[in-house]
Formats: sequence, C-alpha cells, structure tokens
Amino acid sequence: MKITPTKIRDCYTVKTQKYEDYRGFLQEIYSEDWVDSKIQAKWNHIVCSTSTRGVIRGIHWAPYNKFVSCVTGSLFDVIVDLRPDSPTYLEWEGIWLSGHLAMKVFIPKGCGHGFFAAEEPTVMVYLKDQTYQPGVEKDWHYQSFGIEWPEAEIRKPPGGYILSAKDENAPPYIPIEKKPNI
Repeated sequence: MKITPTKIRDCYTVKTQKYEDYRGFLQEIYSEDWVDSKIQAKWNHIVCSTSTRGVIRGIHWAPYNKFVSCVTGSLFDVIVDLRPDSPTYLEWEGIWLSGHLAMKVFIPKGCGHGFFAAEEPTVMVYLKDQTYQPGVEKDWHYQSFGIEWPEAEIRKPPGGYILSAKDENAPPYIPIEKKPNI
C-alpha cells in the first residue's frame, strides 16, 4: 500500500495491492490495518453509485471525510478545496480511477467532490465517516471551478454530458474572501 499526497491539502491517493489471475482480480477497498493517521476515520456509511458513460456528478460538498474507490469501469475523480482557511483553497485536482488501477482517494471534510464516468457501467464505492445530511450538504455547478473535464468524443455521448437536474441547476460557487493574516 502506498499513500501519496495530492496538491490539495490533506487529500491523498492510496494505491493498494491487487491480486490478479485468469479469474479476475481481488483488491482491498480499505483496511484498519493500514494504520496511517492521514486517512484514519471511523467509517460508518458505505454507499455504492452506478453511472453510465458520460455522466458528471457534482460538485458536492459535505462536512465529512470520504474515501472513494472505482470498482468497475473508469472515472475522472475531482476534488475541489472549498476550505477558505486552506492554503490550497479553490484549487482542484483530477485523478483517474478504475478497478484495474487499484487506486483510491481520501477526500478531507470541507472539500467538494465530483466525477465523470468514462465507461459503462462505472461503479464507485464511497466510505463516509458521517451519514447523508440533507440541508447541510451543498451542491455547486460543475463548471464553477475551471475544471478541465474530459471532453474527447469517445468519452462522452453525442449531445454532451449527462447530468441530473439537481447538478445541472446547481448554483455557481461564489468564493469566500480570505481575511488577511495580521
């Protein structure tokens, strides 16, 4: 297992061992035995999301940590730092994930998250350290942050991306002005 920091503060990729043979492959999604303070959390909510090719989900903000893994298909996973006190505030990072890469991403609370599904089907598993909290979570339009979403015709269906009404109609993000350090 290898933990690597991304350019977003407190956000890490995690490369795990993959065991593969003629039957397929096996890989760990998460293990307490990884004992690393960077990614430790009490995971108490696990969610599975299935998307067709061309879907963009996000950008979704939540006050909890997430640990994401793509188990089938492939996706362009995007993290946006929405913590005004962070030195990487408003920076974003895109990371390709797939079941074959055995790569996962730890997303710290306060960061926005979204993804683009490049294959059909694409299945993502989220571990969260809190349960869904309607009214607390926020959505921002996927074009608010200058993200360079994959646009090659082979990666999206004719007519453009597929978004839910909620994501298509999400408001643009308005940056919070940082207070100067005195």
